[in-house]
Amino acid sequence: MSPSAPSEERDARLFADPSVNGRVVLNFAALSSSEAVARIIAFGGMLYVARRVGAANYGAIAFVSGLTLYLAKIADFGIDTIGAVEIAKRRDEIPRLGSAILGMRCTLAVVVALAAIGGAQIWLPEPERTVLSVFALTILPIAASTKWIHLGLEGALPIGVWRVAGEVLTLALIVGFVRDATHLWRVPAAVLVGDSLMTGMLGWLLVRQGYGLRPRWDPKTAVPIFVRALPVVGQILSGLFIYNSSVVFLRVMRSAEAVGLYAAAYALISFLANICSLYGMSLLPTLARLGRRS
Repeated sequence: MSPSAPSEERDARLFADPSVNGRVVLNFAALSSSEAVARIIAFGGMLYVARRVGAANYGAIAFVSGLTLYLAKIADFGIDTIGAVEIAKRRDEIPRLGSAILGMRCTLAVVVALAAIGGAQIWLPEPERTVLSVFALTILPIAASTKWIHLGLEGALPIGVWRVAGEVLTLALIVGFVRDATHLWRVPAAVLVGDSLMTGMLGWLLVRQGYGLRPRWDPKTAVPIFVRALPVVGQILSGLFIYNSSVVFLRVMRSAEAVGLYAAAYALISFLANICSLYGMSLLPTLARLGRRS
């Protein structure tokens, strides 16, 4: 028998446990179904915006949101993946670990947002300048989000509920306040409010569960996590460049209208890609917890 046989037998017994399989399935179902609903709602909102402001102005929104994706991934810094695994392994350290990571991530997000706003004022024309300046603020609730802690605790349902609630609020604000091309900045403002709702409610739920979380500057605790996350961030940014560099090139070489038409057509592919990635997010905390147990 090979040396790895006992380990393989142990892993097989763990994953034969119905409670393990059931938890993974339920978490994935909660994440994927809520993501599907949220994406459909967001797609409806973007269709409304496109009809109101025209293809060219919608292209400006698509171009700026594509740039903001890079800022969002830097602000997240792979914590939704690495942080969730750490929480699954070290549940008794959630207040200290969570506060330290939130403190460093929020600090990083403020720096990135200010740099993006400054760059927009220098290099971008209107309406992209104003739209990016507001969109840059949307990375702040991303950095302050405790989604990764809920994932580490294998509690995906609250994430799904408030993800959908945030998109519903965003859609309501867009329908209520975006009337024409002069209101483009209100689209990212609505996104900011919707994302802030989700972030605030997830944080409040953790406080109710007894986790005393508050952003704290603690590099000794946070830096090792961020160092481990560097390869994840590099992989995410590289994949993102392959995924949406076409939007940037289209804007540079063609017109905002071409970007708008392309972005609308690509929405379904983006939706399917996000659903596929959610299974891994559902599975990682369970693997980390079982690895700790063994």
